[in-house]
Amino acid sequence: MNIRDLYLSSAFGCLFCLAAVQPLLAQNEALNWHFGDSIALSFASGQPLQISPTSMNTVAGCAAISDATGNLLFYTNGGGQLDALGDPISNGAIWNRNHTLMYDMMGTEGGQLSADQSSLILPDHATAGNYYLLTMVDSRSNDRGLSYFYIDMSLNGGLGEVTTADQRIFNPTELGLAATPISDQSGYWIVIYGENSNELVVVRLDDTGFGEPQVQVLETDEIGTSIKISPDGSKIAAGNSLFDFDNESGEVVELLTTLPERSRTTHSFTPDSRFYYTTFSNQTLGTVVARYNVEAANILNSEELIDALSETSSTGLMQIGPNGNLYFIESDMQGDIGLSEIVCPSSSFSSAPLPTYSRFILNFGSTDRPYRGLPNYVDALFANLGTEDTTFLDPINLSICPGESINARQIGMSYDWSTNESAFSIMPNESGTYNLTITTDCGVTIDQQVVTVNAVPDAEIRPILFEGSCPGDSIPFFVLSSPAPDSVIWFDSTRADTIEFAPAEGQIIRATAFYACGSIDLSSQAPIIEVEEINAQIFVDSDTTQLCPGDDISLRVDGLGFNSVTWFNTEESLSITVSSVDSNAIYDVVLSGSCNSTDTLVADLDFSRCPPVCESEFPDIITPNGDGRNDLFRLFTNCPVEDYQLVIFNRWGQEVYSSSNADERGWDGTKNGEPQPMDGYLYIASFRFPLSDELQQKDGQFTLIR
Repeated sequence: MNIRDLYLSSAFGCLFCLAAVQPLLAQNEALNWHFGDSIALSFASGQPLQISPTSMNTVAGCAAISDATGNLLFYTNGGGQLDALGDPISNGAIWNRNHTLMYDMMGTEGGQLSADQSSLILPDHATAGNYYLLTMVDSRSNDRGLSYFYIDMSLNGGLGEVTTADQRIFNPTELGLAATPISDQSGYWIVIYGENSNELVVVRLDDTGFGEPQVQVLETDEIGTSIKISPDGSKIAAGNSLFDFDNESGEVVELLTTLPERSRTTHSFTPDSRFYYTTFSNQTLGTVVARYNVEAANILNSEELIDALSETSSTGLMQIGPNGNLYFIESDMQGDIGLSEIVCPSSSFSSAPLPTYSRFILNFGSTDRPYRGLPNYVDALFANLGTEDTTFLDPINLSICPGESINARQIGMSYDWSTNESAFSIMPNESGTYNLTITTDCGVTIDQQVVTVNAVPDAEIRPILFEGSCPGDSIPFFVLSSPAPDSVIWFDSTRADTIEFAPAEGQIIRATAFYACGSIDLSSQAPIIEVEEINAQIFVDSDTTQLCPGDDISLRVDGLGFNSVTWFNTEESLSITVSSVDSNAIYDVVLSGSCNSTDTLVADLDFSRCPPVCESEFPDIITPNGDGRNDLFRLFTNCPVEDYQLVIFNRWGQEVYSSSNADERGWDGTKNGEPQPMDGYLYIASFRFPLSDELQQKDGQFTLIR
């Protein structure tokens, strides 16, 4: 990025072309000048034309700034002054583009009323669209010295507002205020005079704000009332002296030359930084305009006299114009004040006119309050590269919309585009590099413009879903496009790049995305967040092919959709071991999945292939009355028996019944067909279950009731 691109990009971001009726100059930020006694000029046509209205009223110093398309933003007279009684001679003010008061300095803030460089406007390199207004006062007048105001152009409906006022940077000082971009494009070097006549003070301004002022002692004490820095940032003119300047370190390197008795106010470098102009008094010719080649081995001996300023009583600050010519205020003996011009200031070859001085190209007439100043600019804004017969404009990056034009950055007699078009303006259909040769009165200018043609891109509303998102969660939404939108207004009037809320199921999300070349309405349905279902089962592992109560088993869970398990015994591993399984117990596990989902699984234990557990029982009472209930005394068992023996005795020890057949009906309470009395009876039994060697023996008593 070159030094002009720094100024443009840091101040305004992307650049947009003007319509075909208005030329796009590289210096559009300096397209509107406000100065003097209600004087306003526009360079929109390539030449200065007086326009109206303006609220400007100043004796000398002032500053004005426009946007990248040449639309005025704000201007200032730099500061005010109080009289001996404490009443304002001039309040000092900042006016917005509507020429209404943005800020009143009340005569006690800002720069010096009579200073040639009372103010200077720099874009905030950290925040595009905002500005620093620097002001300067001679310390002998008051203690304000170098100060600043901060203007936020996004406030007050885009008219701008001062958010920080009259903040001190350095004091004490003498008059003089200039700036140039740092070589790495990270900000600016601000240069002022120090307290002593042989001092320059350099202050760095970058994304972090103002750096520590560095006082540098010069090899001369010929300081003046203004400072000029060459557009390429390599040289400084301080008073009658020229110095090499290192715009990487911010150091004044060495004295190049001293030009005795030359003007310390009416002086300027040319846009190509090859020449330096100033004025001086000649006994024969009067006030003379002279030019010096700063690339010459002996700068003083390279002097060329351009013209004499006849009938001139005084001259003011000299300033490069957006068209590459030099301008200064001149007043005549009759009291009229006008704008004078030096055309083709870098021309030096035979096929083109040499520099021409044109006196009073605009005559502003007389005034009760004479003025001499022009707006103070960072001259890097006007930088170009010149040779003896050709001027090379630094390539510029432009961003336009379909159907918009790009224009030659200099007025010429003919135009030769790389597209074979020969008009001042062309309408690019596609992005690319467009080269232009401009033939002017001063020679040939080479212009290169790298153009990006922007259409409204395809875009869509996208949700940002995180791992583990659940229905009802708050979801961020943004507009996806290339390039990203400049701004987005959402359905609820929120203006933000991203909006976050919990959408209802199936809700339609709407937004309008704004781009440099238009806007697009978007809609999208809120995403349906599906919760992964738990799909798992319990596997039973046993050492035997058939499961029986009392065996040891291993239970394990396998499947998808869960992230934790809790078994019936509170264990949380995927598998557990159960010792001596109980056929009557329930072995379950609770599975936990995403979004608080749960599922409970129960182990299916199949004991069907296990031999039954044989049980046996004899009754305590029998009631042999023929009702079908408890009529018999017999063995009740769930298994067949072998080696069965049953003997029943009455209370006197007499046998009343015996059997060796478990399948018999049992004792019905009779002996030899005779009913036995109601009483208690004793029994002795033995038997064996199949596949068991153990002989089961039972004895006891029971009661017979009739």
